[in-house]
Amino acid sequence: MESEVSFDEAKTVCRDESTTYEATVENTGTADETFTLSTNIGELSSEQVELDEGEDQEVEVQVNSSGMEDGEHTLTLESQASTFEEPVNSGETTLTVENCWDLDMNIVPEVASAGENMSTQCVVGSLKHTGEG
Repeated sequence: MESEVSFDEAKTVCRDESTTYEATVENTGTADETFTLSTNIGELSSEQVELDEGEDQEVEVQVNSSGMEDGEHTLTLESQASTFEEPVNSGETTLTVENCWDLDMNIVPEVASAGENMSTQCVVGSLKHTGEG
């Protein structure tokens, strides 16, 4: 009643955005089996898959990064055989949450002479994108 769980790729997402992972669950056992799925992050498109011996099926995991800290997070998908409720197999991938939106702005007025007893004021600004995206 063995299974193998794998993900298509690691992903990077900006804060407060969503992404969808594609995972494959394969029945590597010697009999047909129903597997119960669970994940530590996100929502599954299906919580159970019925697989014939050697068959595989794609499952989506929808992840929203709202409330998550910047940095790397491990996404784990577990597959548990219904018969005997074991073994539990799992696959992992990485979700990296980045700050893509911050912007620092610095405006400095600059005074220049326009002749005797006259001056003009120019505004010089600089923008710096401090996000990572």
